[in-house]
Amino acid sequence: MGIRQQLQQGTRELHQNLDSQMRGLGALNTLDGYQNFLRCMHRMQTRFGPHLAIVSRHIGLPDPMHQMRTAFAADFEALGISVEDPTDKPRVSAKPDPTPQQWGHAYAVEGSSLGGRYLLASVKKTMPDDVPTHYLTELASGAKDRWPVFVDALETQTDLRVEDAIAGAEAVFQFVSETAQSIQEDSSHDSASQ
Repeated sequence: MGIRQQLQQGTRELHQNLDSQMRGLGALNTLDGYQNFLRCMHRMQTRFGPHLAIVSRHIGLPDPMHQMRTAFAADFEALGISVEDPTDKPRVSAKPDPTPQQWGHAYAVEGSSLGGRYLLASVKKTMPDDVPTHYLTELASGAKDRWPVFVDALETQTDLRVEDAIAGAEAVFQFVSETAQSIQEDSSHDSASQ
């Protein structure tokens, strides 16, 4: 069984639960839900993007973080959302080779681009035409350009401790789930106090 398949199987339940949670938050069919989704994805990219950058450099892909930051800034500006500066930015090692956990982080973050194509189509179908989709457009383009290169490189990592990579991917899914819940609670609290 390949590394990608092991990662997929090892994180399947968390991934399915997260997809269900996002649908429950109205991420694709309400403006509030979509704004909360963007906030959540921004926090994920801020937290785990530096790990993806390490893996990207290691396998010869460009660091996608500049484009992601630009896309988030455009969406946030169009929606009137102030850009957050999360306090839990990671401390990233200067070591040139990614750790197994960073491979797992990169798998989950890079893999979100596959969902990006579906999410972009859904938002364009269910939301008003003027809802900005810079982040989702950038994410969806990553699926076509980056994902095959990433998977090919992942499968060549013969010394990778897959259980550690699975733990890294699980950490991303757990972070996103907890972040989405926190953002939803904050949003509900703000609405109730108005």
